[in-house]
Amino acid sequence: MKRAGYIITLMIAFWMVAGGLFFAQSVQAKVVSGSCGGETKYRYDSKSKKLELYGRGVVSQTIRVDEQLSRKNRYFQVKKLVIRQGITAIKDSSVLQYASEEERGISDDYEPGWGFDVWRGLGDATEKLYVELPEGFTTITANMFGDIQVREIYIPASVTKIEEGAFGAQIYITNIRVSSINPKYRSQNGVLYNKKMTTLICYPMGKEGRTFVVPDTVRQTAPLSFKGNYYLKKIVLPKNLHKLGEGSFFDCILLKDVNLETLNHLERISDYYNKSDVRVIHYYDSENEDPYDRYVNGVDYFALDHDEGQFDGYLKRYGTFAGTGITSFRMPSNLQYIAPETFRNCEQLKTFYIGKAFRGKINYGEEGDPDTLFLYYAPIRLIQIDKENTSYQLQNEILYTRDGHILCQALKNDNADSQLTIPSCVTEIADGAFYRNSEFGAIEVKGSLERIGISAFACADVGSFYVKGGVNYLDRGSFYQSAISEWRCHGGVKKYEKSAFQDVDATNGYAIDMNAITKLYQELLYVNATTDLSYWVKTIWNWIIM
Repeated sequence: MKRAGYIITLMIAFWMVAGGLFFAQSVQAKVVSGSCGGETKYRYDSKSKKLELYGRGVVSQTIRVDEQLSRKNRYFQVKKLVIRQGITAIKDSSVLQYASEEERGISDDYEPGWGFDVWRGLGDATEKLYVELPEGFTTITANMFGDIQVREIYIPASVTKIEEGAFGAQIYITNIRVSSINPKYRSQNGVLYNKKMTTLICYPMGKEGRTFVVPDTVRQTAPLSFKGNYYLKKIVLPKNLHKLGEGSFFDCILLKDVNLETLNHLERISDYYNKSDVRVIHYYDSENEDPYDRYVNGVDYFALDHDEGQFDGYLKRYGTFAGTGITSFRMPSNLQYIAPETFRNCEQLKTFYIGKAFRGKINYGEEGDPDTLFLYYAPIRLIQIDKENTSYQLQNEILYTRDGHILCQALKNDNADSQLTIPSCVTEIADGAFYRNSEFGAIEVKGSLERIGISAFACADVGSFYVKGGVNYLDRGSFYQSAISEWRCHGGVKKYEKSAFQDVDATNGYAIDMNAITKLYQELLYVNATTDLSYWVKTIWNWIIM
């Protein structure tokens, strides 16, 4: 018995020691290190959550800290980021990003356990960091910190280049500090400017405050300068401002008031195209996928169909006022052009004033034309035109070009009994002219049309549509998802896109001018069954033989 008790005691002691050693090992901090390109290296302490970059030159390779940690420690954070002297730059977010699932060899059926998540990596830093760049650091690249969120950053005298959108992903940054002896940059109250304060480079995304008065010295705002600030409601711009950088106010969701009408030197409002953000999404399958974005939001896409052996790609675009909360827009007197994406997702923009100098295109022109404004993104209910403007006219709440040839924009209409007669001088209905018009009883075109534009009547309730003459060309999605009870074109349709009548709501019946567009409806593969000519032919034939 004593021997048995002795053995049991030894076994318990053994397991206690082994368990203690295992526990000690499991809680012991693990320090991992490696190369991150050239002569640069990294060191990560899993206990203190400290990431250190050191060596000489440019950090250019993605860090794979998680691959060296135990499975239970793969869910990690960076609470402190230290960049040692000798590091001169960090290549565009190539370092501080997590590896993809494919790179980690994760199977499709793998489910992460509690306490860790292998999908998360270096970018899952919930701590808001203070980062002090060392002397000798020369370039702040676009989005160089990746998904690591910085609260405050110090820029030394050695930094001579800050790329556009350098802080565009830093949603928590509140303060940008600059060495007083930096020859190219300076900061004031946490806002970044060039040395002479003639260019406002970055208003931090996380900086609180409802109103901001831009200093009188400022002559231009840099691209994405106010991007994504969720606090600002009003920005006061100096009268001598000459240029609004592309995407300056993009996604400032609370911003409602910007005093543009006082800016007599402003001649153009442009969009920002982040050309480095082009990426492949997927093959576009015209047979099986809803091509809604191809012709309703077609400006986002530059790709071709899967059948043509091309990839579908996406080019991220930042409209200057896109995603803001502005309710009205009044052009300054000298403004001549406004770029396409300027008012995308401005869901509260209802009043639009066209100034005397404006001569850009509204909803028409070649795709990609930088002088074409797509106004139909916003629910415009009131348009006013300066009496000295020579490019546009307003008739019965419809915006036309001055010569009357192009119908550019119809105001949002809620009267189901309303009747619209389009004059015979009109030869084109512009892209999105009636897009998302909730009610429109009947529309009659007195003459012939050269073109009905992309998404011209998409998602609209237009009742009956009648063209006395003919239509030369129906563009992509021109009547996509529209509710139409009658569609007649006595002069016929010469050319069309198959998507022109995609998903048309014709539940109330669909009267068709057979003589004019028989061939058209035989070939429109996207038309609903109730509107397809073959459906009616079969129905009539079955009725005859019964």
